[in-house]
Amino acid sequence: MPRYSVIIELSGPTALEITGRLQSAFGDEAATSAKIIPSGQAHLLWDSCDKVGHFGCVHWTDDDVISRFEELGVAATQDLLQEVKIRIRHIDDGMTELGWEVIESAIRDAVSTTDSQ
Repeated sequence: MPRYSVIIELSGPTALEITGRLQSAFGDEAATSAKIIPSGQAHLLWDSCDKVGHFGCVHWTDDDVISRFEELGVAATQDLLQEVKIRIRHIDDGMTELGWEVIESAIRDAVSTTDSQ
């Protein structure tokens, strides 16, 4: 099952209090796996993309790769994680190539929809 990130802004005097509120609302697993950071920091990557006119930005993390290990039933060791990251070091080239295919498909769909109206 894929893992997703959810940004929730909560106020509280300490990260421990916020963790307690998450635990009450969502249970132990959500509370223990939550990454509590000061408000606004979670948006920094998107903000940097948006400011230069980019859209569709993708940012991969170790947690993303580890979740795929888990989905495949493979134990994720640090050595194996580093090996995979070396092997996918050019992932941006593949994402760009696929992105062009998606853009072309969207253009063709938009044109055919416009032509049929």
